[in-house]
Amino acid sequence: MDFKRIQWIFLLIFVAIDVFLGLQWYQGIQFDTVDTVGSTSVLKEMQGDDISFKRPSDKVGEGFYIAGQDGPEFVAHTTALRGVSTTYNSDTRMLNVQLSDKKRFKLNFDHPQRTLDHFIRLPQNVINGNEYVYSEELSRMTRHQVVYVQVVPAGKVYDSSGELHFNIDDGYVSGYTQTYISQPKILREKTPTISEEKALTWLYQYNQIPNNTTILWTKLAYTKLLDVNNTTVYVPTWFVGLRTNNNEEVHVKRINAFTGTIIKDTPQKVNIVNELQEKEVFK
Repeated sequence: MDFKRIQWIFLLIFVAIDVFLGLQWYQGIQFDTVDTVGSTSVLKEMQGDDISFKRPSDKVGEGFYIAGQDGPEFVAHTTALRGVSTTYNSDTRMLNVQLSDKKRFKLNFDHPQRTLDHFIRLPQNVINGNEYVYSEELSRMTRHQVVYVQVVPAGKVYDSSGELHFNIDDGYVSGYTQTYISQPKILREKTPTISEEKALTWLYQYNQIPNNTTILWTKLAYTKLLDVNNTTVYVPTWFVGLRTNNNEEVHVKRINAFTGTIIKDTPQKVNIVNELQEKEVFK
């Protein structure tokens, strides 16, 4: 494939992303125009259904679409790590790091970031560790693990493609797994996001919040929306952690902070290069 064909492919990829994001924005406007039920009355209805929550903010925020790659490029830097053994899973794009017995250290589980913040900043311990921050919400959802999330130009990523999971054995850090988003870039201009209040009320109207539930926390962060060839598009998302009153398990609901639509577990995939080749555009 010559250089001119490659240029055309990249041009079509970015056009396709732009069209898709434009449709997402339009769907958000359409949804907003039919939202005729006032948020205040919906919140009262939620309380009547024994749903407990703190008063959500009605402040509108701003965000971007972010594009990045979660490929294996960062693994090339494992040679800088010391006192560890590493394996890389190309299917999950996850690096597994085991600390040697001498390198393991005790952790205060009540305040893990006090020790781990220093640990991850050293390049001999973690690749690009200064790009991650502690997540109290996600750490509380796991047993024997502490979770750090990657920070991209517009905010934090709450997604399996940009996380550090530290394994804790008998109070000691024994190793971690790492995923990394390479070369994150901002797409399109800054766009308003829905408020925390709208996120909660719309989730309720979507029947995503059952009766007799406690809403434990809410967080505005980024998650995967679309995979286009080797590029992933991330979108601002409201994460809502909730627990039913008869069950200790915490569930997380996600709603697109631009469009107000529910985000599914599996992002939509588009393979433009294969489609073009099948249509003999570049043969």
